Amino acid sequence: MYIMTSLQIEAEKSMLIRQLLNIDDMESLKQIKRLLHRLSSKDKSSEDELSKEKILSEFNEAAKDMNLARKGELKGRPLENILNEL
Repeated sequence: MYIMTSLQIEAEKSMLIRQLLNIDDMESLKQIKRLLHRLSSKDKSSEDELSKEKILSEFNEAAKDMNLARKGELKGRPLENILNEL
């Protein structure tokens, strides 16, 4: 298992924040907010199943996909389908 150092975690957070600041689509921002709320409100046993690294990785991938969709380079999916996957 790969363990991230505090410096790597802070760098990852900074990268995510920069990506968030570049998103101008309100629906995408709301979707990210809901995802973060769901992840933070899970009970401790569920939290153990999702590593912080995996959460950050999936969040990063989602932000990249939203940017590509906004540019028209990737077709977006209905929000309901995405939420059902969670």
